[in-house]
Amino acid sequence: MRAFSISFALAAALAAATPAQAKHQFPLKEGNKWTFKNLKFGGVSGMAVAEETSGMFRLEGFPGGGDDFWVAWGGSTLYAWNWDAGQWRPFLKFGAPTGTEYTIDLGTTFYHNVKVKVAGKSYTFKNDYLRQTFRSCTHFQFGPVPGLYDAGIGSLVFAPNVGLVSSGEMSIAGPVQKVLEFAYVNGKKYGLIHHTKLDSGPYSQAPGTNKIHLINTQAKWTTFYAQHNPGATPPAVNFAKNSVVAVVAGPRNTGGYSVEVKLARYRTPYAGAQVFVQENRPGPGVLVTRAFTRPFQIVVLEEKVSSISSVWEVVVYGPQN
Repeated sequence: MRAFSISFALAAALAAATPAQAKHQFPLKEGNKWTFKNLKFGGVSGMAVAEETSGMFRLEGFPGGGDDFWVAWGGSTLYAWNWDAGQWRPFLKFGAPTGTEYTIDLGTTFYHNVKVKVAGKSYTFKNDYLRQTFRSCTHFQFGPVPGLYDAGIGSLVFAPNVGLVSSGEMSIAGPVQKVLEFAYVNGKKYGLIHHTKLDSGPYSQAPGTNKIHLINTQAKWTTFYAQHNPGATPPAVNFAKNSVVAVVAGPRNTGGYSVEVKLARYRTPYAGAQVFVQENRPGPGVLVTRAFTRPFQIVVLEEKVSSISSVWEVVVYGPQN
């Protein structure tokens, strides 16, 4: 990090005058972190509040911000430190009315004499990747960087209590959107819960129809597995860190059915998790076995959860060409 002479007193004074509503849009606290999915090229990128000092925050991975990107609150505006000028400059005006336009100069490649517009203050952002909707967002749009035609920041969307949930960026290969995958903010978790498949098949003896079993202790796991596959030894699971979700479709009249956990996420703003289950059903003309089946899938969540809800969706497929 470069040596710098940021005014500690000014930063503290700015932060003290900040309304809580503005801070909720972009919660800044050392240890807060976010990961984003690149919808065009795949892969994830990270952002974090790496350091907190006297009302100032150093961000790592902020879109277009560079390595030493320092910010501080002042009223309802987030200021950023301009290294070249040696002073705070207005950056994101969360308190400005919708339609407000202004120019920023932070002395960085992507934020040098750039026009900004407050495009929405009650903006609704639908993250189709997470299948989650964020409401009452603040949406900023950025104009092109003078003299820089193949890269830039197009938009930033911030959601209450979560922070940055989407960024629109321009690359040599064209526009790219990055959306929130996971966030750890002020001790709370949002977004995706990674999961791995443990087992699946056409027959489970576990009870229930379209049933979601949440198993988070060894005792529950032993009991469930004795019902699911009597006489078999249950696979090892670390229940100190993980939970098991078992999806049991119940009786089906033929073969050709299957179930799959497509997505697991934190059930914000409530406790626990939510899973999206897809049931695949054979349509007319599909050759299937004429036998009763009870399809199932068992997955391990990379998280310890205490409750669960589900969305059950049906997909009917036709004969393979």
